[in-house]
Amino acid sequence: MNSTEMQYRAFLAAIGAALIVALAPIVVSGIRGVALPDSLIAIADKSVVAFAGLLGTIGALLFRQNQVDEKRADNNTKAFEAIAAAQASTPPQDGPTGTAADPVNVKDVQ
Repeated sequence: MNSTEMQYRAFLAAIGAALIVALAPIVVSGIRGVALPDSLIAIADKSVVAFAGLLGTIGALLFRQNQVDEKRADNNTKAFEAIAAAQASTPPQDGPTGTAADPVNVKDVQ
């Protein structure tokens, strides 16, 4: 089972759990043959709204665009390779680089 299939299954499981929790008071009151109190209706309504926001967040995290993430990872890899190559290169020589006949930056600053 690949990761995408696992993500879909996890998302469907979260939707199922949200529906069970939201519909449980209605089902129980139907089985018992009792009308739902207004306070229980309000709680069920708030739980459905909370679960809808939660499921939206989970869906956004699970199913975001993978191409953008892959491009960012590729850019980071290239940047780190460039940094490693720069660190591995030979450092420039300290001091003047010229000769006695053709001096470069040999003037002392006082």
